[in-house]
Amino acid sequence: MVSRGAKSFPLFLLMSMAAYASVTTGTALTYETSNTLPPQTITPQTGPHMCRWSNWMVEASALVWQAQMEGLEFAQGGVSSSGAVGEGHVGHLSSNFKPGFRAGIGLNFRHDGWETLLDYTWFQNLSSHGETGSSNPSLVNTIPTVNSPAGAGSIYSLSSASAHWKVQLNTLDWELARSFYLSRYFTLRPFTGLKAAWLYQHYNVDYLLPTNTAFSQIRLNHGQQLRGVGIRSGLNASWLFASHWALYGNLALTALWGSYNCWNKETDLVASSSNSIISAHTRDEFHTIKPVIEWGIGMTWQLWFWSHRYRFTCQAGWEEQIWINNNQFLGQIPLRQKGDLTFQGLTVTFRLDF
Repeated sequence: MVSRGAKSFPLFLLMSMAAYASVTTGTALTYETSNTLPPQTITPQTGPHMCRWSNWMVEASALVWQAQMEGLEFAQGGVSSSGAVGEGHVGHLSSNFKPGFRAGIGLNFRHDGWETLLDYTWFQNLSSHGETGSSNPSLVNTIPTVNSPAGAGSIYSLSSASAHWKVQLNTLDWELARSFYLSRYFTLRPFTGLKAAWLYQHYNVDYLLPTNTAFSQIRLNHGQQLRGVGIRSGLNASWLFASHWALYGNLALTALWGSYNCWNKETDLVASSSNSIISAHTRDEFHTIKPVIEWGIGMTWQLWFWSHRYRFTCQAGWEEQIWINNNQFLGQIPLRQKGDLTFQGLTVTFRLDF
């Protein structure tokens, strides 16, 4: 005989399943059709307290940077086809640290703590270096030329060689960002925007030949200009470890759509006279996308005043940039040089939000 409890169990199970389905379905429908905002701030903003719809911000940075370009070797020692030679070395350009600046202006918005910032960066670097055959035995060229004692595009002996490189960087960065607390002592600032760049470079090389050759000197002039704009996005992180003090780390990536304008010119001086011959004169212009990577690390000190309506910030750290495969100087064979352009150095920034 089946008990009364056993008879009612299937009915209880069916009612439980129906109740579970109704609760689940009702919750899902409420979630999917809800258009209401959260009742409180999920990630509180880090900016000053605002009494109007926006506040201004201004910043200024002092740069002490070094610029380097791969693929600018202009001479090589220790090479000879007539017998044993002493050990030589490669002649290349080394850059010293030079000053530059960055200036910016922006707005902090009351709407969800958004901010927008426009920064202009200027930096210029000059590098020069020379090699002589007496200090670097069996000195030869590393850049092919049209005219030479051994024929076009060949390697030949040099009495001396010198090179000069100039680079000027101008960038304009626009950011739309939001800085917020992810925890009590950790903040993030994701941003997106645009980067515009004007990058000018000149590279000149002089080869002085021995006196028993047809030409006394071969002069090479190279130049390139990059003008472009691209999408720039990144993330700034800050770790607060003491009152007013924090460690920061920044990262930005850019896909720069730009126009290269490149040219080269070879001028050969005849040894028996003061005449000169232009053996090569070429210009090229093309469009491409080049990646730019920026990152930095350093320390931040900030001070709040006037009931947290104003903020003064000072940052000091090491910044690096790499412009991938930026060396597009024209040559003979190969047609183009290859190499990355890099900037690195100390950046000190002062910012006022008001």
